[in-house]
Amino acid sequence: MSATLDAEKIANYFDGCPILQVPGRTYPVEVRYLEDAIEFTQWKLLEDSPYAIRGKYDDSPYGV
Repeated sequence: MSATLDAEKIANYFDGCPILQVPGRTYPVEVRYLEDAIEFTQWKLLEDSPYAIRGKYDDSPYGV
């Protein structure tokens, strides 16, 4: 995966706007998700944490 885009496709979306060409190189991109960070750090949410949801959500059938 690369952090580049299809300039012609974007220009067509904007009704054929001009394309500015700037020489350079592409950089690889690694996709990461929040779940990956939580698993990697082995982070756990404690019940007494200020970030824990409390109150009206305690009896939610969705677990939130």
